[in-house]
Amino acid sequence: MTLQTGLAAQFGIKAQTNYDTPATVDRFYEFESEAIDTDVGIIRMPQLGAGRFLRSDRRKAYIRGARGAATFVVMNKGFGLLLEHCIGQNTVTGAGADKTHTIIPDANALQGKALTVQVGRPDVSGTVQPFTFQGCKVTDWELKCAVDEALKLTATFDAKTVVEASALAEASYPTALEPFIFTEGALTINGTTTFVKGATIRSSNALATERRGLTNTKKEPLANGIASVTGSLECEFEDLTKYSAWVAGTVVANLVLTFTSPTLIPTTAVPFSLTVTIPAIAYNGKNPTVGGPDVVMQPMEFEALNNGSDPVISLVIKTSDTAS
Repeated sequence: MTLQTGLAAQFGIKAQTNYDTPATVDRFYEFESEAIDTDVGIIRMPQLGAGRFLRSDRRKAYIRGARGAATFVVMNKGFGLLLEHCIGQNTVTGAGADKTHTIIPDANALQGKALTVQVGRPDVSGTVQPFTFQGCKVTDWELKCAVDEALKLTATFDAKTVVEASALAEASYPTALEPFIFTEGALTINGTTTFVKGATIRSSNALATERRGLTNTKKEPLANGIASVTGSLECEFEDLTKYSAWVAGTVVANLVLTFTSPTLIPTTAVPFSLTVTIPAIAYNGKNPTVGGPDVVMQPMEFEALNNGSDPVISLVIKTSDTAS
């Protein structure tokens, strides 16, 4: 008997060959929550001569697309594909069992990249109903970790359309999955270890998602603005270094956030790991303020900048996955 609650839900994806050609999902993720909503357009046509109330045949509905976010605990396997579609391109290297996935922004600003996403939503009769979102682009994403928590990824999807006719794919998951958690995390800035209680890195890909025309055709979203990579650090007020850099507008080199698992990749001496590198940042505040007798905190917002030579952001994943 199938469970009749969210415990029976599933979330799968598959890279499409192009924006207009859907695929059958075959990569599945454990997930914390999802809220991808069908965007239904409604045209109401109240007209004089048709009475005081809107007639039933003067209202038409259509699917404009879909949009919404899903949150995942980041695991040691399987995340190359999802993060590639968040950021741009993934280059996989390594001759042994350990593979290095290097994910950086691509020159085409995600053009040509799309996913089919299928969410299995259980109804109370015990049927898992498939909602298949085709032509999905990641418009925004966020990596976040804090004390006593796991590393989490939230991705916001924009879909060309949603169908219910696709069959529910049979979910399967990699073996020996392990999450990255806060005890495995470390942050350095300009090569110096920095004490933080939490770190968040987020990005907006600045895509034109409303390329819709007659016949309700939706064309592939294209870059139409300056993409951003920003973040925040939850820091104690240690000294004036960050404050001085903020008020002076100093560009600070190399923010590096690394999660290193105690588990080694099988047949190697290499641990599973995920490293985020931002070569140049500038702080956007704030002041340390005294709110009571506790330790004075100094939350620091920052933005990534293009230093002219390195990718604005890169993610390097050490894993056993042989492909994105």
